[in-house]
Formats: sequence, structure tokens, C-alpha cells
Amino acid sequence: MKTAFKVWNILILVFAVLSILSSLKDGFSIGAFFTIASTLFSLVMAYSGFKGDYALCKKLASIILVIYTVSMVTSGFAASAVCSLIIAAVYLFMCVSLDSKF
Repeated sequence: MKTAFKVWNILILVFAVLSILSSLKDGFSIGAFFTIASTLFSLVMAYSGFKGDYALCKKLASIILVIYTVSMVTSGFAASAVCSLIIAAVYLFMCVSLDSKF
């Protein structure tokens, strides 16, 4: 499970960097600001996941899950928003599983 968690952290880091680059490419706007803010949460979450701080990961994943849920509803259930929500939900499940084992 720890290996899968580390791979998931790498995927989140790649997704976060691509998200920041695409939001900056389109110009700075309010939407880009929220994308960058949620992406920074993701970066901190993935970094703390690499360190093994599962309690902080759970807190940040819960915040990100709420942000992605609001994003999914406001975007009209777009495919990218649904995928982001699923990724955050799986990450939260892994955090809870790994935190309860220790």
C-alpha cells in the first residue's frame, strides 16, 4: 500500500505541475487563481505524503475533496472535474488506510 501511495503522490505532483502550467498559459484570472490555490494544496499534500505525515495528508485531502466537489458541480459535471474528484477520493482513502495501520 505504501508503494501505491508513493506512486499516487507522483501522479498528483505531475498533475499539479501540468495544471499550474496550463492555467498560467491561458492568462491570469480568478479561475486561474483558484486552480493555482488548489494545486498548491495538492503539492503540499503530496510532499507530506512522501514524508509519511498521513494526518496532514488526510486534512489536506479532505479540503481538496470539498474544493473539487464544488468545482465539479459548478462545471456541470465535466469529465476533468469528475476525474479530479475520483483521484482525491482515492488519495483520501489511502491516507486513512495508511494512518490507521500505524
